[in-house]
Amino acid sequence: MRLYCRILIVAKFLICFIKLSSETYEAWYPENVGRTDLLCPSDCNLRESSLGTYNSTNKCCVCNAVPSWQLYGDISFLKVEYVRRDGTVHLIGGRENKTKLVHHNGFVTSLPTNICEFPNLVFVSLQNNKISTIGNISCLISLDTLDLSYNSIHFISNKTFTGLRNLRILNINNNYLATLEPFALVGTTLQIFRADLSSNNLTEIDISNLVTEKYICKYDFSKNNITKMVNDANFTLNGDNTYKCGFIDLNNNNFESFIDFNDLGIDNITILGTVMQCGFSMQAMKWDCDCQMEPFLELAQNVISRIWRDYFNLTCWNPPEYRNMSVPGFAKDEFQNDNLHLLICNMSEGEEGKCPRYCHCYAQPKLSRTVVNCTSVGLTKLPLYMPDKENLTILMANNRIEVFESRNYLNRTRVIDISDNLIRIFTEDAVSMLKTDTVLTMNNNSFKTIPRGFQKFDPCSKVRMGQVILDCDCKDIWIGDWAENRNVKQCNNLTEILCNTRNGQVSWIHLIWNDICGFENYDLFKILSILFSIALLVAVITSSVFYTFRFELSLIFRKVRSRDQRRVKPWLQYDVLFSFNEENKEVRQWVIETLEPQLQLAGYKSFLPLRDTIPGTLKEDEMIYNINRSKNYIVILCDDYLGDQWKEKEWKYVWHSFHKNLDRNIVLVNFDQVETSDIVNSRLKAFLRLTLDIDFANRNNTFLEDIQDKLGPPMRYGRVLRNAKTKYVTKTEHVELNI
Repeated sequence: MRLYCRILIVAKFLICFIKLSSETYEAWYPENVGRTDLLCPSDCNLRESSLGTYNSTNKCCVCNAVPSWQLYGDISFLKVEYVRRDGTVHLIGGRENKTKLVHHNGFVTSLPTNICEFPNLVFVSLQNNKISTIGNISCLISLDTLDLSYNSIHFISNKTFTGLRNLRILNINNNYLATLEPFALVGTTLQIFRADLSSNNLTEIDISNLVTEKYICKYDFSKNNITKMVNDANFTLNGDNTYKCGFIDLNNNNFESFIDFNDLGIDNITILGTVMQCGFSMQAMKWDCDCQMEPFLELAQNVISRIWRDYFNLTCWNPPEYRNMSVPGFAKDEFQNDNLHLLICNMSEGEEGKCPRYCHCYAQPKLSRTVVNCTSVGLTKLPLYMPDKENLTILMANNRIEVFESRNYLNRTRVIDISDNLIRIFTEDAVSMLKTDTVLTMNNNSFKTIPRGFQKFDPCSKVRMGQVILDCDCKDIWIGDWAENRNVKQCNNLTEILCNTRNGQVSWIHLIWNDICGFENYDLFKILSILFSIALLVAVITSSVFYTFRFELSLIFRKVRSRDQRRVKPWLQYDVLFSFNEENKEVRQWVIETLEPQLQLAGYKSFLPLRDTIPGTLKEDEMIYNINRSKNYIVILCDDYLGDQWKEKEWKYVWHSFHKNLDRNIVLVNFDQVETSDIVNSRLKAFLRLTLDIDFANRNNTFLEDIQDKLGPPMRYGRVLRNAKTKYVTKTEHVELNI
């Protein structure tokens, strides 16, 4: 038996030697790899000469090239020495030349402890051992082939193969691999030509481990438990690049739902055939041929012949009626017909899926609609809810619905079929919710009137009633106008309305006022309509004027109402509060040096915010407090009076106090001769429009008198009179001051 095995090994060696010696090789320098020791069979150029492209040669070489040491090198083999019972091993052998490590069917539980002492190690094969983790092997900078198949590895990170820039072949099939991190196989320095991760426990695969701009020969992920592709690394497809990702074997996994290309960072499927030279094999799986496939197949209709491969021959498993049907056949069948409308997704009943009970709901992306089929299910009223989707098509024919009433989904509905029901009433709210492009089929019902809202529909394309007989009266004259405006003569076969009138049944095409209203009623109605229109127009204009000049009217009415409001209130502390822009130097100087001293001489107690505000208090609270305790307010209007937010607040509180208290007054001094057109604030503008301001340019002797006259007498003077009625000081009693 041993002699037979030795003869077989020698025979295999001779066959390989003869094959290698019969082939010739040429140096090959793959792009972005940096290796100079790879040899490509010379016939790769001949094999791909019919294509005549440099890329075709690269595709051949990436699968058939071998390192020079495999043909001509002096390779020495390393030996394994077990140093512990737990499977820990040590390597024995030379370090100068390129070396190989082959140890199968052993008890090794981890890579040799001194493996980093062999930097020239180019080939490692530890098949069928007990290895569970790979560990840090970045020291093996010369490693070309790593075979750890039939072990117990369960995790590979995106740092496992860091630094292995020469790693070309990776075999980790038949392990317990459950996690493969993004970019674990494809990285900036990695160039793994062949990777076999078949027969593991992967449940998902990141797109970053499948698509690369570098050449690969084959990545095998078959016979895992993969159910979906993910994009945890946020990969995006760059249309300016070319992805040479070779052959990806995903056969015999657990995919059911089709790939969501948007989630994978591929938002423009039409460029797949242009930028991707990958081949995906995804056979022997139970695919759900539903609406998840439709977006890809619709976008790929024109390019599907370029991106589809024979080994990508997907067939349907569900629904049963499509079983074994080819997926590409939905986009283009043998007669070049489009069957994408067959790809639908069913929705569940109840509140979760919002599909009414006993109804069949499904999404149909090809037609951009969601269908709710409630035909012949015994409905007696409109369902309370529908799926939360746009463009609903609701089929409710052959039920017992009596009232077409408002529902919140009606404005999302594109097609409604309520034919063969018992509908007597269409509510105004329900009809108003329907969009003008909604197609409404309502043949064979019991209604005798329809609301005026129907006139927004086109009866030739949107409303299909069949022949109906209505009980028409004067308010239904719009039906004749509807027929005339929509030119229903051309489509009378879809909808024909007959009105019961005093002259018998009259077609809506010939309906006139005299049929249902009478001439006298028509004149009266016309006159009343004109009068109502005039009254409405006057009301609108009046309301607009009142609103525009509301502050002016308020000031006028206030002047009339405030004549008897002369009582001095005990909580008032100041005769006048000054409001002006303290940042305006000219205004500030005039108020402090001229106006305020002159009023003080006249007996007025004033509050000057920049002088009298208590430091450390809350500014807004202090402002409100002093405004409420001031009898009058002098506002110095300049170009930048409302130049900051605090001044706007101060003016707001001054106006509020003035508006609520008829005994308060605002004296507006137009310091900069501001025009009405320059004012944005409507309240200030009202003072100017009514000329209630005092023009600062008035340099006659009445300037201060005008201010005192508007302020009234100081409270000190009023209190001397005690119970007597306060009276205003006449102009002759004013203190003569020069301002």
